[in-house]
Amino acid sequence: MSVKEIFYDVIREAKDGRVIIDNEEFLIGFNSFINNSLSYFSDNNMSSLIIKNEDEFFKYLELYIDNELVLNRKGPSYISNNKDNIIKLLISYLFVNASNYDFNNAISYLKMRISFLSDDFSDNKINLGKVFSPKIDDDIYLEIKKIKQDIRMETPYRIEFSLVCNNSRFNLPYISYGISNDVCYIYSIQSRKQDCSSYEDYEYIKKVKRFLYKIDEGIDKNDDIALVSNSFVLSLTIFIKLLKNMNINKVRNILYLPVRYLSRDIAASSLDDVNRSNELYKRNDMIQSNLTNKFLNTIRRVCYNLEGVNIINDITIDNGYVDVILDSNLNKSNNKLLDNISFKIR
Repeated sequence: MSVKEIFYDVIREAKDGRVIIDNEEFLIGFNSFINNSLSYFSDNNMSSLIIKNEDEFFKYLELYIDNELVLNRKGPSYISNNKDNIIKLLISYLFVNASNYDFNNAISYLKMRISFLSDDFSDNKINLGKVFSPKIDDDIYLEIKKIKQDIRMETPYRIEFSLVCNNSRFNLPYISYGISNDVCYIYSIQSRKQDCSSYEDYEYIKKVKRFLYKIDEGIDKNDDIALVSNSFVLSLTIFIKLLKNMNINKVRNILYLPVRYLSRDIAASSLDDVNRSNELYKRNDMIQSNLTNKFLNTIRRVCYNLEGVNIINDITIDNGYVDVILDSNLNKSNNKLLDNISFKIR
């Protein structure tokens, strides 16, 4: 099948909230309107893909699929690895990972996702010196790794940071991101498991955790920014410093992906038990609210701690993102530990 044929399969099925790939059901729902004439519409509560120029849309969709197939990202193991299945999975999750703004600007969204498939980040190791002295007297190294992600993840790559000392490491949260036209798009910050296979590892991790509490110094405990994890603050601080070193001055933080949210509601609506269904709807709202607030408060916290990092747009769920500008004076932090670490990242 052609990319165009597979795309039409996806949008025909997505209007009913269920896309079938290799006999497996994916809870993916959105409407589609093409050239103001052809429509695949089912539900006012679903986001709507607006395609104003069909020829140009398919030009970039085919380019996107070609580049994705070269990158060769993996999908779920229960989907057979034939080309049509992979293309249908790629197209489906292209829109699972779209914001409301992206649904209304389909061609610019495709151009952006094509850019995400390649960027200038590479693995690196930076000597931070004795930043945890006197608890740890040895040099600490910041290990940076770019990891290719599963097709179902928000972005093709994530960046991972670890604080390494001798043979032990402390894993910081990873960041799923993409870069397009000198703008970095951050979709999520997520925790990682610690590698703890020896007593030395356990002791090192424990010491680093204690030292990271210094990141909380001077924060009003009654402020929402006090609720975020200090390791999340450190990861985002490091990442912003790396971006600034690459002359990237704008970061768009994606707070809300409507199709991902809706998939949980589709699951709730399929239950015969009305009480159980209502419980799941409420739980879904709570999950989304917690995810959005945690991400937003982490951004606000970094803006508080780092000079020259400023939110520039009104924060609403309708636009689904928060824009942050990195000024030329992004050199200092009001927190000593963050300052010591970011100073070493050059």
